[in-house]
Amino acid sequence: MFSKVRYLLALTRLSRWVIVVVLSLIVSGLEAIGAALVLFLLRMISDPENGMTLPVIGDLRSLGSEMSDRTLTLVILGSIGLFFLIRALAKILQTYVQQRVIQQAGLRLSTKLVEGYLRMPYVWQLKRNSAELIRNAHQAVNRLVTQVFQPSVSLVSQSMLLLMLLAVLILASPLATALAIAIIGPTVYLLTKSVQPSMKRLGRVAHVTVRNYFAVLQESLTGIRDVKLLGRIRYFARRFSSERAAYAKANYLQRTMAQVPSVLMEFSLLLFILVFFAMTVTRGGSVTDALPVLGLFAYAGLRLQPSLQTIIQAVTNLKFASAPVDDLYADLTELESSGTTKHSKSPDPLPFEQEIRIDSVSFTYDGSPEAALTGVNLSIARGESVGICGPTGGGKSTFVDLLVGLLQPTSGEIRIDGAQLTDSTEAWQANLGVVSQIVFLLDDTLRRNVAFGMPDDGINDARVREVIALAQLADFVDSLPDGLETRIGERGTRLSGGQRQRVAIARALYRDPAVLIFDEGTSALDSITEAELIGTLERLSSDRTVITIAHRLTTIKNADRIVVIEGGKITGMGTFAELARKHPFLLEANP
Repeated sequence: MFSKVRYLLALTRLSRWVIVVVLSLIVSGLEAIGAALVLFLLRMISDPENGMTLPVIGDLRSLGSEMSDRTLTLVILGSIGLFFLIRALAKILQTYVQQRVIQQAGLRLSTKLVEGYLRMPYVWQLKRNSAELIRNAHQAVNRLVTQVFQPSVSLVSQSMLLLMLLAVLILASPLATALAIAIIGPTVYLLTKSVQPSMKRLGRVAHVTVRNYFAVLQESLTGIRDVKLLGRIRYFARRFSSERAAYAKANYLQRTMAQVPSVLMEFSLLLFILVFFAMTVTRGGSVTDALPVLGLFAYAGLRLQPSLQTIIQAVTNLKFASAPVDDLYADLTELESSGTTKHSKSPDPLPFEQEIRIDSVSFTYDGSPEAALTGVNLSIARGESVGICGPTGGGKSTFVDLLVGLLQPTSGEIRIDGAQLTDSTEAWQANLGVVSQIVFLLDDTLRRNVAFGMPDDGINDARVREVIALAQLADFVDSLPDGLETRIGERGTRLSGGQRQRVAIARALYRDPAVLIFDEGTSALDSITEAELIGTLERLSSDRTVITIAHRLTTIKNADRIVVIEGGKITGMGTFAELARKHPFLLEANP
């Protein structure tokens, strides 16, 4: 696991972790000096005559010979107070830097994940559950920050503090320090060995159940219309409750076990003080002589007890977080090896002046025994209008996904003016305006939905109004009190089906694409609106290539060519009149 944590740390800015370690070393040194000053102060109180003598330095009164004992005492007390003020400020600075570095590391990793997920091939995303990806980018990274990065830093800083305070204790009283180690050491060892296996198991349970209840929540809210209409509210609520209960149980058990070290450490420290005090009495020693040592160990105990507890909790938290570490490591190594986490600017549109050539293209989905497309050959000239039709399940949607570069052919190739599509996918996509039957809309304004993904200062408002008019939406927008600034709700719930599709058409036209692709993109429009839109698109298509996959044949009846795809193959090509005799379903589907 530690090699995986090192890998994840290496993806962040390592120089900042060096600063955290250096600050931890400085603060630990200040803590050790503070402990020594407490011992010195207790000796001053218990033995005023000899309490001002320090090793190496000697009697402080000889350094301040011109001062009275009272004045020197006040100076010493003021200096000690100033030191502890400086120590407090140093600890605040350490906490600020430490937390900032840790949170920035989480930000960097979650951003890498999200951008990497978005850049991965479409077929990869089809295999992954979106709830799992959301969990990894959000909750798993949060657990990495709070249960790995934070404990790791605490482990380093508290170990430094422990060693330095231990050195002070050994110098002050070797026998008492050996006794403390003999009592506390076994407690720490037994806690670590007994708690770790359970923490690892609970961590895996928590990680899996988070993914499950995310999935249930996402499914129930996304499909709320069907959930209500079919009366399945109770079913989804129970599924969510079941997964959330398992997650809650794993967490309350983990938090309970995390408190066990604190209770046992307090008992061990108290036991040490009692044993040491008893040993002093039985050996005939002076209680007054033992007071400075007891006072030092009491102070050190106040400092060490949280440190030891933090160290134990850090180790157990690392075990609890092993599941998200494994998943994040697996995803980030895959994303890094694929190169999807590397930042790159958007490419310029791929030049398209002549034709799209599809040569012997076949495609088979992973795990499917049969090919979705087989041996497809087609050439589409620039400016041509092509209609694609065929029965449901014939391969039309797969053909479109291949054409726009979302899928890559299992065999064969697609070329744009001779350039291999697989080598210039993003540049080709910059040429496209695609309207799908299922429209994705942001919970945002109409303006931002049309410009989709553009920063506010980069939106061309004149162009937005132009494409709104072309999509037959101008009258509707003008009727809204806030016009283009009207928020349309999640998934466009405040719009009708036809309005949502026209927003998608406006979005496709916004960047003035060379190729327009309608994948059932007018199916939600009424016949009059569709006819007006088709007329507009025919006027616009003089210098554009328009590819239309349609259910209603009126949409493609006037296309330059119609291509029929059945059973994953092209079974016909020509005008509507030429194909109608050979493919009767065209006449049956024609209204």
